[in-house]
Amino acid sequence: MTSLEESRGYPPSEAGRAALARVRAFIADTALPMVEEVEGRLADTAVAVEADGRLAGPLIDLKRRMQQAAAAAGLYCPHLPVEDGGLGLSLVDTFY
Repeated sequence: MTSLEESRGYPPSEAGRAALARVRAFIADTALPMVEEVEGRLADTAVAVEADGRLAGPLIDLKRRMQQAAAAAGLYCPHLPVEDGGLGLSLVDTFY
């Protein structure tokens, strides 16, 4: 357990720690490469908005692809019960 987890006084469960490891791997292996690909096409993703303030199309596409990838990895909506497609994590575990 890291000092950050200890300092909060509510350590994650074993299932929460396993999910956290999966999320970290997903971010490194899937999410960051997706973001880097979009950033390579756009000059500045921090200001990639349409004239009316909506997110630019490539960022909306990224958001949808990221949601689909997270769902395919079994990480989307981790608070839902397992039988409903979630990980069945507690509220404390989902904080991590």
